[in-house]
Amino acid sequence: MRKHLLPYTSLSVSEICLGTMIFGDQLDDSASLAVIDSAVKEIGINFLDTAELYPVPPKSSTMGRSDEIIGRWLKDNPSFVDQIVLASKVIAYSSDLKYFRGGPRPSKQQFRTSLEDTLKRLGVECLDLFQIHWPARNTVMFGQISFDPKSERSQLSHLGLNFHEQAEAMNDFIAEGKIKAWGLSNENSFGLMSFLKVCEQYDLQKPSTLQNAYSLLNRTLETDLREVCFREHVAVLPYSPLAMGHLSGKYLSSDSDTYPHLSDQNSRLALYPQMGHRYRSSAVFPAIKAYAQLADEFKMDLTTMALGYINQQPCVTSTIIGVSSREQLWDNMKSLEVDLSRQLIRKINTIHRTYTNPCP
Repeated sequence: MRKHLLPYTSLSVSEICLGTMIFGDQLDDSASLAVIDSAVKEIGINFLDTAELYPVPPKSSTMGRSDEIIGRWLKDNPSFVDQIVLASKVIAYSSDLKYFRGGPRPSKQQFRTSLEDTLKRLGVECLDLFQIHWPARNTVMFGQISFDPKSERSQLSHLGLNFHEQAEAMNDFIAEGKIKAWGLSNENSFGLMSFLKVCEQYDLQKPSTLQNAYSLLNRTLETDLREVCFREHVAVLPYSPLAMGHLSGKYLSSDSDTYPHLSDQNSRLALYPQMGHRYRSSAVFPAIKAYAQLADEFKMDLTTMALGYINQQPCVTSTIIGVSSREQLWDNMKSLEVDLSRQLIRKINTIHRTYTNPCP
């Protein structure tokens, strides 16, 4: 397992990161602990990603359970504690999640409360990477396709444009030894550049990472945002590289064009259909079918091709995967053994031009 340094840190992270979004809900405690065991001890993954929101879908009855499971594993495996790099995320704003601090807001005090609660659940004194889960301002997110100025909220200085306050909070935590680095998630070029600007202006440590959705069905990161990451030395941590399992091919049916094909009632889309809104475009099924045929042509699994594409992209430091079993974990590792040829990349790009970002 190769490792890469996170910018502005001495943290060396494995090229695959274990995401824990399903730990404590879709995956029960014992199964979750077994997956961590296999990832760390058998494969050599040293990078774990969690969030105060996890498991997802969020519920007041399960909030923080993913953290607690990781904390239990760390307590039971003290010899591995110093090898593990822990990343978590704070909710900066939500109008719905009132059970988080009465309604999350992007303030220093709310960030501090979130961090202290996270450290307690994980059972550690310092978090390696603390990221802002999604922007608090009005912006394009989660399947939206255009920015709407009419959706602008009032009191903008308190709802997401206070970049200096948010960056300063993160730097306070670094100075106090409570985190080692900070980053952003679900962010765009305007937000990333705004944070970089205030860090330059006030001599603050810059964000080290950008954790965004990135897959063959969503390559929106590859244009101006990737240029920002390249020029400003920000590590990309792609999540949903298999687009909620769609790029495993498990929702394709061999005898029908009906999509999705929910033969596995324990699949994430079957269990939580409300989470599939990002994948309801009419272009999704034909795009996946085209990628599956291409993978067959090059004699590889669709999963391997889809993950392999993301793994070898510029600026990608560690690809975040979510798995529900040891077998699925090992299957994902095949992507580290492939180097997609120029010919294959050209054919991937041809499909992309026909079905461009059906799941933004």
